[in-house]
Amino acid sequence: MLFAVLVNKVFGLKTVALFYKDADHINVAVESWKQSIKGNFVFNDHNYIICEPTGKGFNIGESATSVNLASLIDW
Repeated sequence: MLFAVLVNKVFGLKTVALFYKDADHINVAVESWKQSIKGNFVFNDHNYIICEPTGKGFNIGESATSVNLASLIDW
């Protein structure tokens, strides 16, 4: 949650949480900051890129679990 708040306050980007009930895990997706960067999914007409701030070895846009298995939490 701290990551999401910092991204929003420092860069002014929208964030959403992705809750994976079966994996008992939450990660964050950040609004795409450039038109040229294609996001992982669209939510409320905004492109979002998955960010895994708690795992090691993930690049921006990568996640251990498919976004299709997540419930989106718009905070």
